[in-house]
Amino acid sequence: MFILHKFTMKTLFVKNINFSISDEEIQILFSVFGDIISFKRPIDKRTKLKQGYCFIEMEDNQAEHAIKALNSIELGGRIITVELSNKSKKAESNSETTPISPSEALPHLKSSKRQMNKNPKPKNNSNNTTKS
Repeated sequence: MFILHKFTMKTLFVKNINFSISDEEIQILFSVFGDIISFKRPIDKRTKLKQGYCFIEMEDNQAEHAIKALNSIELGGRIITVELSNKSKKAESNSETTPISPSEALPHLKSSKRQMNKNPKPKNNSNNTTKS
Protein backbone atom coordinates (compact mmCIF):
# COMPACT_ATOMS: atom_id res chain seq x y z
CA MET A 1 0.00 0.00 0.00
CA PHE A 2 1.27 3.46 -0.94
CA ILE A 3 0.59 6.58 1.03
CA LEU A 4 0.41 9.72 -1.02
CA HIS A 5 1.58 12.95 0.55
CA LYS A 6 0.55 16.30 -0.76
CA PHE A 7 3.58 18.55 -0.74
CA THR A 8 3.15 22.26 -1.07
CA MET A 9 5.90 24.38 -2.47
CA LYS A 10 7.10 27.77 -1.34
CA THR A 11 9.27 30.18 -3.24
CA LEU A 12 11.94 31.95 -1.25
CA PHE A 13 13.25 35.38 -2.15
CA VAL A 14 16.91 35.77 -1.21
CA LYS A 15 18.34 39.28 -1.49
CA ASN A 16 21.57 41.19 -0.86
CA ILE A 17 23.69 38.40 -2.34
CA ASN A 18 27.31 39.34 -3.00
CA PHE A 19 27.93 39.30 -6.75
CA SER A 20 31.04 37.13 -6.24
CA ILE A 21 28.93 34.29 -4.76
CA SER A 22 28.21 31.62 -7.37
CA ASP A 23 24.85 29.97 -8.00
CA GLU A 24 26.36 26.66 -6.92
CA GLU A 25 27.41 28.08 -3.54
CA ILE A 26 23.89 29.36 -2.92
CA GLN A 27 22.35 26.04 -3.92
CA ILE A 28 24.72 24.09 -1.67
CA LEU A 29 23.84 26.36 1.27
CA PHE A 30 20.08 25.88 0.79
CA SER A 31 20.27 22.16 -0.07
CA VAL A 32 21.26 21.51 3.56
CA PHE A 33 17.57 22.13 4.37
CA GLY A 34 16.09 19.98 1.60
CA ASP A 35 15.73 19.50 -2.10
CA ILE A 36 15.71 22.57 -4.28
CA ILE A 37 12.88 22.26 -6.78
CA SER A 38 13.91 25.30 -8.81
CA PHE A 39 16.53 28.03 -8.66
CA LYS A 40 16.47 31.32 -10.56
CA ARG A 41 19.02 34.11 -10.36
CA PRO A 42 18.39 36.75 -13.00
CA ILE A 43 21.12 38.36 -15.09
CA ASP A 44 21.28 42.13 -15.49
CA LYS A 45 20.70 42.87 -19.19
CA ARG A 46 22.94 45.92 -19.15
CA THR A 47 25.97 44.58 -17.23
CA LYS A 48 25.49 40.87 -18.07
CA LEU A 49 26.25 40.06 -14.42
CA LYS A 50 24.19 37.96 -12.01
CA GLN A 51 21.78 39.99 -9.90
CA GLY A 52 22.11 40.32 -6.13
CA TYR A 53 18.98 38.27 -5.52
CA CYS A 54 17.49 34.89 -6.41
CA PHE A 55 14.37 32.76 -6.12
CA ILE A 56 14.51 29.27 -4.65
CA GLU A 57 11.56 26.89 -4.63
CA MET A 58 11.47 24.24 -1.92
CA GLU A 59 8.93 22.11 -0.11
CA ASP A 60 6.85 23.96 2.46
CA ASN A 61 8.45 22.80 5.71
CA GLN A 62 11.98 22.80 4.28
CA ALA A 63 11.53 26.38 3.11
CA GLU A 64 10.41 27.43 6.59
CA HIS A 65 13.51 25.85 8.14
CA ALA A 66 15.75 27.57 5.59
CA ILE A 67 14.18 30.96 6.33
CA LYS A 68 14.66 30.56 10.09
CA ALA A 69 18.24 29.37 9.76
CA LEU A 70 19.56 31.55 6.93
CA ASN A 71 17.78 34.89 7.27
CA SER A 72 20.23 37.60 8.39
CA ILE A 73 23.38 35.48 8.12
CA GLU A 74 26.58 36.78 6.57
CA LEU A 75 27.41 35.36 3.15
CA GLY A 76 30.38 36.69 1.23
CA GLY A 77 30.67 39.79 3.43
CA ARG A 78 26.98 40.74 3.17
CA ILE A 79 24.00 40.06 5.40
CA ILE A 80 21.46 38.22 3.24
CA THR A 81 17.71 38.37 3.68
CA VAL A 82 15.68 35.20 3.16
CA GLU A 83 11.89 35.54 3.04
CA LEU A 84 8.83 34.19 1.27
CA SER A 85 8.41 35.63 -2.18
CA ASN A 86 5.27 37.64 -2.94
CA LYS A 87 4.01 34.71 -5.00
CA SER A 88 4.13 32.41 -1.96
CA LYS A 89 2.65 35.07 0.32
CA LYS A 90 -0.31 35.49 -2.04
CA ALA A 91 -0.81 31.74 -2.33
CA GLU A 92 -0.69 31.44 1.45
CA SER A 93 -3.27 34.17 1.97
CA ASN A 94 -5.56 32.77 -0.76
CA SER A 95 -5.56 29.33 0.83
CA GLU A 96 -6.88 30.80 4.08
CA THR A 97 -9.76 32.75 2.55
CA THR A 98 -13.27 31.66 1.73
CA PRO A 99 -14.52 31.50 -1.84
CA ILE A 100 -15.65 34.81 -3.30
CA SER A 101 -18.23 35.70 -5.88
CA PRO A 102 -17.20 36.67 -9.42
CA SER A 103 -18.23 40.27 -8.78
CA GLU A 104 -15.85 40.41 -5.79
CA ALA A 105 -13.08 38.83 -7.82
CA LEU A 106 -13.44 41.46 -10.53
CA PRO A 107 -13.80 44.74 -8.65
CA HIS A 108 -12.85 46.78 -11.69
CA LEU A 109 -16.14 45.75 -13.33
CA LYS A 110 -18.12 46.99 -10.34
CA SER A 111 -16.26 50.28 -10.21
CA SER A 112 -16.72 50.94 -13.92
CA LYS A 113 -20.49 50.35 -13.55
CA ARG A 114 -20.57 52.74 -10.61
CA GLN A 115 -18.60 55.27 -12.58
CA MET A 116 -21.04 55.04 -15.47
CA ASN A 117 -23.96 55.66 -13.11
CA LYS A 118 -22.24 58.63 -11.49
CA ASN A 119 -21.43 60.26 -14.78
CA PRO A 120 -24.54 60.16 -16.95
CA LYS A 121 -24.57 61.96 -20.28
CA PRO A 122 -24.66 65.71 -19.82
CA LYS A 123 -28.02 67.29 -20.53
CA ASN A 124 -28.32 69.80 -23.27
CA ASN A 125 -28.96 73.02 -21.36
CA SER A 126 -29.40 75.24 -24.44
CA ASN A 127 -33.13 74.46 -24.62
CA ASN A 128 -33.70 75.02 -20.92
CA THR A 129 -33.63 78.82 -20.99
CA THR A 130 -36.38 80.63 -19.18
CA LYS A 131 -38.69 82.81 -21.21
CA SER A 132 -39.67 86.27 -19.98
